[in-house]
Amino acid sequence: MVLAGMVGMLRGQMLAPRLVVILLGLLFVGIGNLLPRTRPNLVIGIRTSRTLADRGLWMHTHRVGGYVAVGLGIVIVLAGR
Repeated sequence: MVLAGMVGMLRGQMLAPRLVVILLGLLFVGIGNLLPRTRPNLVIGIRTSRTLADRGLWMHTHRVGGYVAVGLGIVIVLAGR
């Protein structure tokens, strides 16, 4: 349903499928907003041996990942309109 909404197959259809695509995009924006705020831990985040060993690398990886997630979320929201 998300892919169909992104390629425009749901134009003129019911509101619910479009709403799913928009909510998915907003979820990505929310996750991207929270990623740079996470601190090194074993539960949440992009956990590799290198990022867990180096706090600076952790922060850089999550900042870049946050920008990518927000950008992707915006694209998905615009595709769902």
